[in-house]
Amino acid sequence: MSAREREWFARCLTAVEDIPTEAMMAGIDWTWETFPEYLANVDRLPKAINYGRLTSATRPCGCTSWASAP
Repeated sequence: MSAREREWFARCLTAVEDIPTEAMMAGIDWTWETFPEYLANVDRLPKAINYGRLTSATRPCGCTSWASAP
């Protein structure tokens, strides 16, 4: 991505992620301009396990409380 596009993308991410544009500009590694360069940059970054659990916001059908859920 070109230097002039960076702030525009940061503002778009701010609208979606609710993270201030200034934090995005400071925290994102903008050393890449093409998708292959981006992938190479991601390859160089340290890796960690990123996981989460999807849970329902509603009780299972027929249950009166979480305690009685199957």
